[in-house]
Amino acid sequence: MFIYAAMEEGDAAIELYQRYEEGVAMMYLPLAMLFYRLGKMKMARNFLKELAAVNLDTEEFFERGVRGDLPKRAPGRHAGSFAIGTMEEFGEAVTDNAFAFVGMDAFFAWGLSELRAGVAEGA
Repeated sequence: MFIYAAMEEGDAAIELYQRYEEGVAMMYLPLAMLFYRLGKMKMARNFLKELAAVNLDTEEFFERGVRGDLPKRAPGRHAGSFAIGTMEEFGEAVTDNAFAFVGMDAFFAWGLSELRAGVAEGA
């Protein structure tokens, strides 16, 4: 999915999403990135909300993105050996798909703002 996000292939990404709707960060994060890149903010926001619903570390991940301190796979860990719904999942995504995160500073700032606004609305 991250390759579709980097190539800005929205149709192919949605087709894949519809076939393999897994409900995990590895699906929602690249979709949020893709639609942010395409300027389709409503769709980006919807996938960001889905991401936050399946991974409680989402806001912390975006804070790290803003700081330029994205997580990586823990040393000694093998690909695929991560806990779903945790920062480890994000570390796996960044380690295996580093190309997709290049130049995404504004995405992290936007996402963090959206996540914090959502928290304020829910309070």
